Amino acid sequence: MRRSAAVPSKTRRVIISFQMPESSFYLKQIVVNNFKSYGNALAIPFTRELNCIVGMNGCGKSALIDAICCCLGVDYRRLRVEQYSELITHLDTKSPDQCSIQLDFQSTKQKKEQITILFTCDSKGVAS
Repeated sequence: MRRSAAVPSKTRRVIISFQMPESSFYLKQIVVNNFKSYGNALAIPFTRELNCIVGMNGCGKSALIDAICCCLGVDYRRLRVEQYSELITHLDTKSPDQCSIQLDFQSTKQKKEQITILFTCDSKGVAS
């Protein structure tokens, strides 16, 4: 039996409806290179279904989420750094001078339709 709570008379109900676009996309792959705890180029594939990011402490779960957020335009201060140049990995002895993140989105309707977002940052803190 389903119960519904009484809605106070002063409460306004707002109903928002929308149609899904004809073309939907999903995150197919992330490619990180010299970003935070990822020292070398690493491609991480995703599926259309549910994806989970799990692992031991310190393995890079948060860094992966930071990479996605950074590439989508989240302010760098929310990524626990003071400037963009701090996103470059400190694990390599070669001391790389730039890092990059690439997000590949695949259409669920057409295999040929793909969107790629690329973020790069150099050691001077210049991001593009």
